[in-house]
Amino acid sequence: VLGVLVISGEYSTGMIRSTLTADPRRLGALWAKTIVLFATTFVVGAVASIVSFLVAAPILSGRGVSASLLEPAVILPLLGGGLYLALVAVLGLGIGTILRSGAGGIAAALGLVLLLPVVLQMIPVEWAQNLVPYTFSQAGSALFAAPLPGDDAVDLWRNLAITVGWAVAGIGGGAVLLKRRDA
Repeated sequence: VLGVLVISGEYSTGMIRSTLTADPRRLGALWAKTIVLFATTFVVGAVASIVSFLVAAPILSGRGVSASLLEPAVILPLLGGGLYLALVAVLGLGIGTILRSGAGGIAAALGLVLLLPVVLQMIPVEWAQNLVPYTFSQAGSALFAAPLPGDDAVDLWRNLAITVGWAVAGIGGGAVLLKRRDA
């Protein structure tokens, strides 16, 4: 939602004209928004994940479950949660740039992230089932899942590439349309 609102808010108020006047080539403003949005959501997401772990660790240690924050099996999924949040925001920014509407962009982003995997799982044909692992949320969930013994590192990298690919496709589509259309 934040990613969509970063750009659609400017379209709804007409401030996009000022932004594009300041940067007539247009893409500099989009890349700046992308970098600031990505960095901010990554930091906030990672900090929130780490704080959640620090709050939950004493509670769970009282029940016999303990883990160190600095163990790779702990810190990597916590940072992966921040990365997933940042990539969702960039995808939302791309969708917001494409649709130029807050409500439409939010609906499309939520539909793509939350609804598409469910709809594909409900279609009783093999090709639809084969597409499910390549959806944004299914591939992205591997970024913040704790690795199990015997997990293949190739799967993690494949899921990271799929998730980044979705975000790049969204922001790339937004960049192409921002360059071609009037404000």
